Parts: sequence; structure tokens; C-alpha cells
Amino acid sequence: EAVVTNTAAAGNVTQKKINAQMLWSAGPGSNWDRNKLKKFLSGWFLPGLIRQNFPERLYLPKDHFIQMEYIFFYNFENKKTWHGYQDYLNHAFIYAKTFEDVLVNNHYLPDDGPKYMRGGYARYVDINGNENDQRRLEIKIHFCKNHERIS
Repeated sequence: EAVVTNTAAAGNVTQKKINAQMLWSAGPGSNWDRNKLKKFLSGWFLPGLIRQNFPERLYLPKDHFIQMEYIFFYNFENKKTWHGYQDYLNHAFIYAKTFEDVLVNNHYLPDDGPKYMRGGYARYVDINGNENDQRRLEIKIHFCKNHERIS
């Protein structure tokens, strides 16, 4: 039988606002929060890959490497001030890192090191409150030669 040590908190749902800066700051709980978010995002990405009939393995053309493009479609009109937005890289990094780990952990790629992946970037697209456009994340995989850029 479970022993309740804090009767005031027992049975209450605890929720925490996710702020990406908090995930990278040292301090109590930051490592636990980061791991919890990575676990959630991993569970979010994998069904999407399966639904889209993602190939069982990514094969790179000869002398090509992968560059990733993370495109966040976001309604900037939802916030009252620009101060309310997270820095784009703080926000995007956990998504990018987790997605690349999902590719490796599920054997789509043997490794996410520079032997296969040579870069990537995140960007935002303002959907301007367009009711036909939804907040979403699109991830594009580009196969580029060593000196090429995503175009």
C-alpha cells in the first residue's frame, strides 16, 4: 500500500510551463525536465515517420550528406508582445536533437555524426492568424554534397 508523504499535494495534477531556456540552464530539475521532454517528443515524432511511410533506412547518394531544415509554422499574433517569444534556437534545438536521435535510435540512420549529417537550421514562418493554416513543424531532409548548401 502506498504511503502518502504530502497529503496537501496528493491527487493534484502538476504541470510545468516549458521554457526552452530553462532546459539548458543548470540547476535542480533541469536534467530531468530535458529528459522528460525528449521522451515526449520521441513519442511524438516516431508515429509521424510511420504515417508518412518513411523508408526503413535512409541511403545517401555517393559523396552526399544530410542537412536538416526545421520549419516552425507559428502564429505570431497570439502573443501580446515580442518579449513573450522564446529565442528561436533555444526553442528549436530540443526538437532538432530529439528528431535526429529518433532517426538513429530507430535505425533510419546509423549515426547522426558528420559522417552522415553535416548541418541544418531552424526557421520560423508566420502564419498570420490564417485560419486555414495550422501551427506545425515541417522537417525537410536535404542530400547535399560537401560544399553545397540547402537551397
